[in-house]
Amino acid sequence: VLSSDHWRALCAEVVDRADLLDDARFATNEDRVEHRAVLEPLLEELARTRARLAALEGSGIDRQGRGLAAIDLEAVTAVAQDLRQPIAAIRDHIGLLLGETVGPLEGMQRTLLTRVGSSTENLTTLMGDLLQLTEIGTESLSREVRPTDPVACLEQALLQVGDSIRARRLTFHTDLPHDLPSALADQDALTRILVHLLRNAIAACPEAGSIYVAARVHAGDPSEGGDFLTLSVADTGPGIPGDRLGDVFHRRAQDEAIPGVGETGVGLAIVRRLSEALGGRVWLNSEAGSGSTFTLLLPLAAPSGGSSPAL
Repeated sequence: VLSSDHWRALCAEVVDRADLLDDARFATNEDRVEHRAVLEPLLEELARTRARLAALEGSGIDRQGRGLAAIDLEAVTAVAQDLRQPIAAIRDHIGLLLGETVGPLEGMQRTLLTRVGSSTENLTTLMGDLLQLTEIGTESLSREVRPTDPVACLEQALLQVGDSIRARRLTFHTDLPHDLPSALADQDALTRILVHLLRNAIAACPEAGSIYVAARVHAGDPSEGGDFLTLSVADTGPGIPGDRLGDVFHRRAQDEAIPGVGETGVGLAIVRRLSEALGGRVWLNSEAGSGSTFTLLLPLAAPSGGSSPAL
C-alpha cells in the first residue's frame, strides 16, 4: 500500500539532505562521504517507490478490456495528486541548488543533486501517466470529438519534447502535405498521443539520430467510415525484434525492457487506449537493426461538418 504520509516524509528528508550538501559544515571529504552514504538509500527508496507505482499502473491495463476498472480509481487518483506537491518541492529545491543561488557547488555535490533531480523528473512523468490512465479508466474522456488540426497538435507536442530532442542532438524531419485536412479527434488526446510517440522515438534513437514525422490522407470506403488520416513517427533506433512486437502496446511496468523501445513505462499503452477512444487505431512496423515506425490512423472530419460522435 502506498502511503502519502510516507511519501511526504521521504521527500522532505531528501530535500533536507540536498540542502545540507551546500552547507559549509560538509567541507571535508569525510563529511561528504558520510552525507552521500545517507543520501544514497533515499535515492534507492525513490526508485523502489517509483517501481511500485508503475506496477500499480500496469496491474490494471487491459484487465478484461476495462483499463483500470479492477482497482480503486479514486484512491489511485488521490494518491497521484497528493504526490505532486512534495515532488514539486524537491524539484524546486534542486533547481535552486544547481543554479548555485545559495552558494557554489563542488563536483560530487552537483552529481548527487543531478541524480535526485533525474529521479524527481521520472516521478513527475510517472504521475502524469498514472493520471492519464485513471482518466481513461473512469471514462472522463467523454468530450465530443470534433474537427482537429493535427499540425497544431504536433506543434503542441514539440513544445513539450523539444528540449529533449535538442539535448540528444537529434535531427527532426517532417513530411506533411500542405492544407492537411482536420481529423475527427480530441485536441488534448491527440497531443498526448504524439507526445508519447515522440518521447519513445527520442529515447530509442542513438545520439545524433533522426526522427521522422509524416502525414498522409487516404481514400476510404464510405460504408466503412470514409476517408482517413495516418500520422507516423519513425526513429533510427536499433529496431524491435519480431517476437516482441506484440508486447509493445501491452507493456506493463514490471515487464523486462523491450529492445528498441524507448518508452520504459506505460506511455505506449496509453497511446493505444487513447487511439481506440478516438475511434482510430495504432500499429507498429519494425525490424531489428532498421528502426521503428509507429502509425496512428484517425478518421477525417467530414468537409460539410455535422455532428460528432462522443468518445
